[in-house]
Amino acid sequence: MTEKKLIGKLASIIEEIERIPENGFNDFHNYSYATESDIKAVVRKKMAERKLVMIPDVVKEITKQVTTAKGKTENLTTLEIIYYISDGETGESIAFKGIGTGQDSGDKAVYKAQTGALKYALTTLFLIPTGQDPEKEGKPLQPPKRIDEKQVAILEKIIQSVSEITNQEREILEANIHEKTEITTPFDQLNRNEYGTVLNYVNGLKLKAEKKFKKNVIEEPDRKLENKAPLSWGDF
Repeated sequence: MTEKKLIGKLASIIEEIERIPENGFNDFHNYSYATESDIKAVVRKKMAERKLVMIPDVVKEITKQVTTAKGKTENLTTLEIIYYISDGETGESIAFKGIGTGQDSGDKAVYKAQTGALKYALTTLFLIPTGQDPEKEGKPLQPPKRIDEKQVAILEKIIQSVSEITNQEREILEANIHEKTEITTPFDQLNRNEYGTVLNYVNGLKLKAEKKFKKNVIEEPDRKLENKAPLSWGDF
C-alpha cells in the first residue's frame, strides 16, 4: 500500500507542474532552454509539500582528458547516478538511473555531468514541459508539434551509426547528446524545433566520426574493427 501512496504523490506532482519557462539561452546553437535552477525550484517545493526527498548516489565515474578541435586539453566526465526518492511519511522508496556527461578545461566537468544528469532525471520523471509562459505573451501558447515515427527512425538510425563508428556505448552517447544540446526531452518525444537542433548535432557527429575513423583506418590498415578503441569526444 505504501508504494501506491508514493506513486500517487509523484503522479500528483506531474499533474501540478504545467510548464517551466526557458530562462537559459545557448549562444552557440541559438536556442532557449530551462535551467537546472528553474527546474529544481519548482520540483523542490512540490516534493517538500509531500515529504519526499531525492538522494543521488554516484555508482560510476569515468574521467579522461580529451583534446578539442582547437588543441585545448579538457576533462570529460561521465557519471552514472542512481536517484533514490523516499517518502518521509511511509518509508517507501523507489530508484532509477540517470547518466550525465560534462566537459571543462578546469575542475567543473564533474559538476556539469551532475547538472546534466539531474536535469534529465527530473524532466523525465515528472514529464516536465518547458517553454514561455503563455500569459507573458498575451495569447495562448500553441503546443509544439511532436515529430512523427519516420523522423524518430531517422534520428535513431543516425545515432546508432555514430555509436557503431565510434565504438561508444549507446547510453553514454545519448547522454552526451543531451548534455551538448541541452535538450533533455527523450528522443522519441522531441518537438520539431528540438528535433532540428538534435538532428543537426548528430549529423555533425556522424560526419566527424566517419572522417576520423577513415583517417585511423588509413594510418592503421591492419587494425581489426572489433578491437578499435572508442573515439574520445575531444575528437569532435
